[in-house]
Amino acid sequence: MSIIRFLKGPRDALLNHEKVKNYLRMILQEESASTAFPAREIAPPSHQRWVEEKKDEFSALKERFREWTASTEEHEELFRRFVYESKRAFDGDFRQHRMCLCCLMSEGEEIAYDFLVYLEKQPSEEGASYVAIIDQKVSDLRTTFFKWHAGVEAQADLPESLKEAAREIEAGQVEDWEDL
Repeated sequence: MSIIRFLKGPRDALLNHEKVKNYLRMILQEESASTAFPAREIAPPSHQRWVEEKKDEFSALKERFREWTASTEEHEELFRRFVYESKRAFDGDFRQHRMCLCCLMSEGEEIAYDFLVYLEKQPSEEGASYVAIIDQKVSDLRTTFFKWHAGVEAQADLPESLKEAAREIEAGQVEDWEDL
C-alpha cells in the first residue's frame, strides 16, 4: 500500500495503465512477493568452477615469465625506434627509457624470486633454468641501463681522454674558444 500512496498525485496517470496495476498487484501480494523476483540459484557445496580452471603454481609462473619476455621484446622495439635510432630523442625519451628499463628489471627480479620460492618447495631443473634465463636478461637490461644512463666515469667503453675532458668540464677548467 505504501507504493500506491507514493505514486498518488502527478503520477496518477501511470496507475491507470493496466500493466502497471497488474505489476503492483503482483508485488503487493504477500505470498508472491518473494516469487516476483526469484533469488539467484545457489550452487550446492559440491559445485565445480569450470569457467576458469585454476592453474597450478608452476604453470602460472611460466605464464608470467612468457608475458615478461614478450613485454621485454616489445619494449626493446620501442627503445630502438624512440631512443637508439632516433635523431630527435629528447630528455623525455631518455627518462621513459630509464623508467621502462627499471620496471622490466624489477618485474624480472620479482618473477625470479617467485620461482626461487616455488623451487624451495618443488625443486626442478626446469624451474632453475627459468631463473637462469631471467638472470641473464636482467643482466642485459642492467648493462643497457648503464650504457645509456650512467655517468661518464662508469662507462667502460669510453676512452680515458673523454673521461678526463668530462672531469675538467665539471671542475670548471674550460678555456674559451677565442683563446685557443
